[in-house]
Amino acid sequence: MQRNQYITLIAQQFRIHTVCAILGPRQVGKTTLAHAFAQTLKDATAVHAFDLENTLDLARLDNP
Repeated sequence: MQRNQYITLIAQQFRIHTVCAILGPRQVGKTTLAHAFAQTLKDATAVHAFDLENTLDLARLDNP
């Protein structure tokens, strides 16, 4: 499924703000959209994704 319109909107928001939230109900593709946006970046290695249901990721955020 193409999400180019949403990826463009996210890019526009990042030009204005330092943080952009993707909100919506469960199972609608928020994480997939975030990963698709990250792949469009020139330096995708600068992207950090954390799964708060993963105990290891949660522990990483506990002690930044």
